[in-house]
Amino acid sequence: MESQEELSEVERRKLLSLGYRPKEIWVSESYYVEAKKKAIVLARQIIEHGHRKRDFAITAEQQELSSALQTDQLLAGAANAKRRPAVSVARAIIGAVFSIQANNTAWMNVTDRFEAYAKAKKGKVADFTLNDFTRFFGEMKEEVVFNKQKIGGRLKSDICLDISQALGNADLAVIGRMSLSEIEKMACELEKVHGVGPALIQFFLLLCGRDDFIKGDTMVISYVSRALGRQVSAANAVRLLKIVAEDHHVSPGNLDLVIWHFEREHRKQSRKNKK
Repeated sequence: MESQEELSEVERRKLLSLGYRPKEIWVSESYYVEAKKKAIVLARQIIEHGHRKRDFAITAEQQELSSALQTDQLLAGAANAKRRPAVSVARAIIGAVFSIQANNTAWMNVTDRFEAYAKAKKGKVADFTLNDFTRFFGEMKEEVVFNKQKIGGRLKSDICLDISQALGNADLAVIGRMSLSEIEKMACELEKVHGVGPALIQFFLLLCGRDDFIKGDTMVISYVSRALGRQVSAANAVRLLKIVAEDHHVSPGNLDLVIWHFEREHRKQSRKNKK
């Protein structure tokens, strides 16, 4: 039998109108009292925010992750963080590719070298098209002693060129206006490029100013795994974080950013403690 005594008839009707069934919210009387209280709290949060029933049920994992983010003050940090500024599509391509298995300095160095080279050839880079990027990046790759880093056995520079061709005529304005279904279509085209995976595409979108994405990299996976006390996949970490971000009305992109900074400091401290 389901315990409903702590919810009023009005509350029960509201839950049903939002598409929930009692068994999806309430726990049985045989459960511990604390578990029952948590279920009632969740039910009232749903009523307060008017959340309709979603594909992902409210789970203990989401509660644990939300609690960890609040304890570490990352939800507050995401709410107050400045939005990550959009860069040019050329910088976004280089950043997304050259940041894989490298630090920020590596991809920024490549970007600076490219823009210096392109400026010397064209005179300015502010109005660069993807065709310009393909031309000048290809020329620089042949003429300049270049970064030889690889992903999946391919030079990162070759992957950059393939991405620019796969994007067609997309620019920041076009990418910024894309619906999620259009983003999915673009992602499918990008994933056809050997060496391109979900994390690379997610970071590319973040660099283009789309703050509705989270990069499923080692920082995010590490944080979520530690918060839940078990190893999680990149896809599951991103899924859970996006649900928590929505529940707390914070930008997924900002949450991604504050987790990255928090996890970097956590790793630094862990290394110090081992010495």
